[in-house]
Amino acid sequence: MHHMLLPLISLFISLSFISGGNSYLITLIGIHLGEKSVEPLHVGYVMSCYSLGFVIGTLLTPKLLLKVGHIRAFAAMASMAGMAAISYPMSDELMFWAALRIIGGFFVAGLYLVIESWFSAISTPQNRSSIFSFYLLATYSASAVGQLTVGYSVAMGTYIAFAVGGMMILSSSIPLSISSRQSPSVDESGSMNPFRMARRALLGLVGALVGGFLLGAFYGLIPLYGTMTGLSSQNIGTLMSISVTAAMIFAWPIGWLADRVPRSSVMLGLTLVGAASSLMTMLFGGHLPELLYICVPLIMATSASIYSMAFAITHDLVENHERIGASSTLLLVYGVGSILGPLIGSWVMQEIAPAALFACFVVVLSVLVAITLYRQAKQAPIPVEYQEQVMPVIPEAQVNAELIPLDEPSEEDALLRE
Repeated sequence: MHHMLLPLISLFISLSFISGGNSYLITLIGIHLGEKSVEPLHVGYVMSCYSLGFVIGTLLTPKLLLKVGHIRAFAAMASMAGMAAISYPMSDELMFWAALRIIGGFFVAGLYLVIESWFSAISTPQNRSSIFSFYLLATYSASAVGQLTVGYSVAMGTYIAFAVGGMMILSSSIPLSISSRQSPSVDESGSMNPFRMARRALLGLVGALVGGFLLGAFYGLIPLYGTMTGLSSQNIGTLMSISVTAAMIFAWPIGWLADRVPRSSVMLGLTLVGAASSLMTMLFGGHLPELLYICVPLIMATSASIYSMAFAITHDLVENHERIGASSTLLLVYGVGSILGPLIGSWVMQEIAPAALFACFVVVLSVLVAITLYRQAKQAPIPVEYQEQVMPVIPEAQVNAELIPLDEPSEEDALLRE
């Protein structure tokens, strides 16, 4: 195992800096806007701009990679994302912050794309699951640490707090820039029509949309919910860190279960647990703050796993030559959901109450329950022995190497394949 992972250490370090800095920045922005008493709907607009930029980045970054290669593209995009991160204190105008969120989302999408396509260059059916399991571990661990850091940096002042996030992202370019590894080459690929995918894998498509909605609203609005209900910045950071850790811990047992029972049944179970946790938080979270540390992490864990199940269900139902297009379409649908989540969630928080965010979660999850039951009634489940192995995927980072098929790898990468 160490022979496989040691040559990738620079990629894992860069990945950790990206994930830690990005998750840190998302939580910091939510806390900062909440402390400034910005209206929830306006916070939702700002937060959704990140997802808008992320979707655009997934569409345009491959062209940059084709022109300048992985290392140069990565260094340029890390510089731009880091510059955006340290620019927030320059102005209190929300339009300025919205523009920075679009820029940040665009370049972070590109950073993830470079890392994941590089991982794919050395992966085979035998080691792919192991490599991406370590990928998941590194990403969630760094994200959890980044969330914990927020509470301490906020006390040092606004400029220092945002500078910390910028330095994390900028640092991601150092390991790859000084690495002796040769970057792989890339080629372009198309995408599958969403309407065609809906006929082929409706549950996968709706699951990706719901997963994007939930996670977009979760990352963007849970810090705001905490601020509006009186939680300190340190408590909010702790809550977000526990939530990310829960998603990491639950990924493997859920994947193990989904390899042994019909995946639509696993999807149904996840959806019901998420809906129940959201309902409990809506009804009792304001009166029992301790309950938040149980139910909110369950919401995060089930939301991330819903996307993984949607990804697996879709790939069970498409042909091999359609998987690149299917992966691309799932990511775009996830992006649309992650734009809608903060917008709709912030609107209900402003018009009704902060706890209405979780009522919104219940409604969305109920729709997914209905679609899952419909699918089970109309389409027999694929026999377990014919299911593809579940691979835990990180929705926000799932630009996925499959979207950028690689040409011939370097000699060093070829040795790792053996």
